[in-house]
Amino acid sequence: MRFHEEVFEKGEASLEFEHQGRGLRLEGIRRGKHAFLRLLDVTRERQLLEENRLMGATLAHEFRTPLTALRGYVEALEDYLPPEDFPRRAWAALLEHTERLSRLVRDLLFLFSLERDLRLELQPVPVQPLVEKAAALVEPLLKEKALRLEIQGPLQSLVKGDPDYLMQALIKVLENAARFSPPGGIIHIDWEEGDEFGYLKVQDQGPGIPPEKREKVFEPFFREGGKGLGLGLALARRLVRAQGGELTAAPSSSGAFLVFKLPLSLSQRFHNRPAR
Repeated sequence: MRFHEEVFEKGEASLEFEHQGRGLRLEGIRRGKHAFLRLLDVTRERQLLEENRLMGATLAHEFRTPLTALRGYVEALEDYLPPEDFPRRAWAALLEHTERLSRLVRDLLFLFSLERDLRLELQPVPVQPLVEKAAALVEPLLKEKALRLEIQGPLQSLVKGDPDYLMQALIKVLENAARFSPPGGIIHIDWEEGDEFGYLKVQDQGPGIPPEKREKVFEPFFREGGKGLGLGLALARRLVRAQGGELTAAPSSSGAFLVFKLPLSLSQRFHNRPAR
């Protein structure tokens, strides 16, 4: 019944389930007053996805050890280099690319772990310390481009979630905003509270996201303008969805505008209820 309602409310919906050992997907789309449904056998698709995840996780794990050793040797070379000239520039480039590869491997392993075994500890999470700590952790990245964070809205709210995973999701979004922001720009963080959900909004002053790419930016390995590793926003959305929330790219006349829709804690919802 809920699937039927979702088709008419949103215009389309899909639902995956198992029956007699087969993976099935029910898809529905609304056309006027009618809904059209189709049932697909996705057993082979699921098998291929699982095989790809296993292969990707294995490769990422195998890359991690030599990359750790490589980074150690690169860092150790610093004391033997002249303060300037080509050797120092080459060393800096090697270190930067080694760090990028290390982050990619770390994010890949995290992405595969999300698909297989994500253990959440849901609890009331204060919004203000969450935002302030995330801002402090991305401060070095902001300083590189002389960026400034502006935080608005009453942050004295409690959301329901896992504090560590919410923190990771917010950091990924802020890192993405910093990466695409022009030097000296401003990243805005705003909080708005509804009846059951709160909305944490992050807007930068970069080139923005075209309408046709607002969903694509959340796909693994999608990259825009050759920037980024293509995993940050994909990881952030998966983390938020696992906690009953949503992460979307909203329309904006200036820069990228990403919105966290986070469930409020029961105590917060009770507090917001008007007195009778």
